[in-house]
Amino acid sequence: MVQQPDTDQQPSLSAEDETDDPEGASDHTMTETPAPDPEPVAVPVSKGQVLRAVAGRILFALGASLALAAVVHGMLEASLRMESDEPTLLGPALLSFGVLWVVVLGVVGLVGSLRAATVVVLTLGLVLAAVNVVRMDILLIPLSFRDVVFLKDPAFLAEMVPMADLVKGSVAVVVVAGLLTLLVSRAGRRRPRWRRGRPGWLGWLAFRGVAVALAVTLVLLAAGFNQPGNVVRGAYDRSGADWRPWSQSRNYLLNGFVGGVLSNLPTDPMATPPGYSRATMEKVAERWAEVAEQRNKGTDPDVLARTNVVVVLSESMGDPAALQHATFAEDPSPEIHALMRAGGAQMISNFYGTGTSSMEFAVLTGQNTTLFKPQISSPYQQFVTDYPHYPNAVGWLKQMGHRAVAIHPYSPHMYQRTDVYKNFGFDEFIDRDSMTERARLGKGGFISDRSAYREVLRELRESDDPMVVQLVSMQNHLPYQGRYDDPIGVSSDKPIRAQVVGQWARGVKGTDEAVAEFLRELTTKGERTIVIQYGDHFPGIFSDAQVRAEGLDMYRTPFFVWDSAHPDGVAGKDAGLVGNPGGGAVAPNAAMQLALQQVGASMPPYFTLLAEVQEKVGVVRGRTVLTPQGEQVPIKELDEEQRALVRDMKLVQYDFSIGERYVLDEMWYPAGK
Repeated sequence: MVQQPDTDQQPSLSAEDETDDPEGASDHTMTETPAPDPEPVAVPVSKGQVLRAVAGRILFALGASLALAAVVHGMLEASLRMESDEPTLLGPALLSFGVLWVVVLGVVGLVGSLRAATVVVLTLGLVLAAVNVVRMDILLIPLSFRDVVFLKDPAFLAEMVPMADLVKGSVAVVVVAGLLTLLVSRAGRRRPRWRRGRPGWLGWLAFRGVAVALAVTLVLLAAGFNQPGNVVRGAYDRSGADWRPWSQSRNYLLNGFVGGVLSNLPTDPMATPPGYSRATMEKVAERWAEVAEQRNKGTDPDVLARTNVVVVLSESMGDPAALQHATFAEDPSPEIHALMRAGGAQMISNFYGTGTSSMEFAVLTGQNTTLFKPQISSPYQQFVTDYPHYPNAVGWLKQMGHRAVAIHPYSPHMYQRTDVYKNFGFDEFIDRDSMTERARLGKGGFISDRSAYREVLRELRESDDPMVVQLVSMQNHLPYQGRYDDPIGVSSDKPIRAQVVGQWARGVKGTDEAVAEFLRELTTKGERTIVIQYGDHFPGIFSDAQVRAEGLDMYRTPFFVWDSAHPDGVAGKDAGLVGNPGGGAVAPNAAMQLALQQVGASMPPYFTLLAEVQEKVGVVRGRTVLTPQGEQVPIKELDEEQRALVRDMKLVQYDFSIGERYVLDEMWYPAGK
């Protein structure tokens, strides 16, 4: 029989024994030159002891990872609810927690240490939650995988979030990671390290492999979340998920942070419309060529060839007059409202608080972004750059001899505009670093609209050819705190962030004055110029209560078409917008064809189709329509003629965007193939 050694020398299988030195060591010596330690005597361990030790280790890992997942899940959910107490649906919440648990367990298996996994998981969870709080505060849109694009432009992050806050946040992350490392190392001193060769080590290794394999499998399955038949999506649907992709804040609140992130994973931009084929598209093109021929009688096919076209997206320019639950001490935009009466309307934005590039895309391409899948919030980043050329109004105008220039007084990398503008056919892109004038309005503000308009004037003066100029302004982009010393007073019957809203309104006033000055300059230029200006969205600065109370009004932005040949409107002041006789709201993708009608130009079949949809159907918003009479109705309740118009618009949009472009030549212009 083998003699039992001292307990200090016994290799432990207990989950509670901490012995980084399995051989042990003697605490005292009897001589000045200590004798060598005796060889440790092997202790027989039964198979049952090994199994119990491995099972204990695995159960502890399962419990610890469950606790970690609960903490991270709580942090992420709390980051969504800083200003909302709307509960998450129970089924999706439990499923999201389960998904997160499997991922955390995979991290434990990958690093092989509960201590290291705790530091990694909690630090990453804290960072995601904190960033989500900041993003929700600025844009009211939660984090998604698409946000990695902002990492390419750290200057944008620095301007959106004060540098002091970024430094504080970075220091806080380092401090938290350090404290976590200290705490888990102290708490784990009695926890043994499971070294190679130790009894049960292979069992623990097998568990780690299973955990990693399970997590990787789940991640791979979830990557196709938006594909038909996806098992993870099916599980969410069976759990009672209520997807609200048109309102991402509610989408995340209802289905949980994890569910919201999964629902925004990449997907095909648009499902293939029923019946799509070359033969179908040729019939569509033939039909709309006939309609265009009839509508173009009496128009001027050459007017645009001798006319400058200026398209202006006015950043964060919602229409203050549209709000029913806010009263301003003065009208922030009297000049713009006069221009809207003379030749404009309210445009219906696709988003509240965000969506600038989506609106820019819709106006330039004539494509209705609500007809894409709900996950498509930024076509520029999600599919436009997948093509060497993409059909748009710039390419069409260049066929008539226009020189194309894009101006954006900010970073050229935002929304991949550098690549997109090349794709669209712009000859030059002027960003903030290449502008001649860079004056700023207010303290810490962005380059002013006055400076941006002067850049447009400079380009028009220096060109001998007719021009198409695309300007995306930046002046009124948030944050607004402390920007102006004299914010416009505002009151509301709902809880409101009056100080911030007043700061925004003062910036709108500055834009209004800059617009008036810009148009006065254009009247003296001697060349015919049309200006198409619209707001992209209201800024995300209003309280949840007011956003709910305003409803669709929080999506109304100013839109006007101004013609230097008729500065007071085609038929005189307050004549209204040609092509919109009822004065109804305007869809973003209808803007260009409305401008053509305003100046009496002939329209290609594609714009004729968009005109008929605007006039006879209204603003198509996914599954609903805002009619010319101002009523919101489901598409399924439209009459047959209206539904046929929407079907044709979907077919043409699919063909021009991700389809084969069978009829691009026939319906618009020969480019992009």
